[in-house]
Amino acid sequence: MRGPPGCGSLTAYLQAERCLGRIPATRDCAALALSLTGTTHHLLMTTWPTGPDPLARIEQGIQELTA
Repeated sequence: MRGPPGCGSLTAYLQAERCLGRIPATRDCAALALSLTGTTHHLLMTTWPTGPDPLARIEQGIQELTA
């Protein structure tokens, strides 16, 4: 499966991680790629220059989605 438009490379990466057992076999990698891309885009586009760095929230989201 190629995954959502613009997320093909991330989908392929997540599928490889799933094959290595680092992501549970039950995870839909295309849906994960779309969720991670959309969430990251949102956090980066809505963070003010003087606001907190969104990296911690992005990393937390990745951990929650792939656990």
